[in-house]
Amino acid sequence: GCHNLLWIECTTSMANTFTCYNALLIYDSFNLRIGDIVVYKLPEPWTTQNDNNEDVILTYLIHRVVAVNGTRFIVRGDLNDYNDEYQPTKEDVVGKVKGVVY
Repeated sequence: GCHNLLWIECTTSMANTFTCYNALLIYDSFNLRIGDIVVYKLPEPWTTQNDNNEDVILTYLIHRVVAVNGTRFIVRGDLNDYNDEYQPTKEDVVGKVKGVVY
């Protein structure tokens, strides 16, 4: 069911799918498939830049599942031409995006 959780996305890697500060509806991560957009916990915080070139420390990422590697998911931001270095497991995935509040 729904976690009734809103997640804020504000990085450029998914900018063609969400705009900065959209609220996302996150649901259970059962039955993940290629093409699903997931929220997953990073093994350690990661620093990147937002749309205003300000440093942002991330502990979670919101990216699309592009392949499965055994028990791990290969994920990538829609605007990235490379896969994420970390391949999350089902335990790392908080949920999948099922809606956007504009």
